[in-house]
Amino acid sequence: LTYFETGDYDNTIQWLEPIARGTSGESEWQAGARYLTARSYEALGKIEQARELYLADDSPQATGNKLRAEWV
Repeated sequence: LTYFETGDYDNTIQWLEPIARGTSGESEWQAGARYLTARSYEALGKIEQARELYLADDSPQATGNKLRAEWV
């Protein structure tokens, strides 16, 4: 979270993407990690990667993430 808040998006992705994609196992933090990873990709101009993560969401935030995927 600190990496994201300070604009260090590459490190945000490095640490959170395994959680976001579930490759490090199931986690209660997966939805939040997915969102922050997507926002980091978005900030780096990697829109397709961001969109992929937004659309993969099945959490209670999924509707908002799908809207954000359309906006970017």
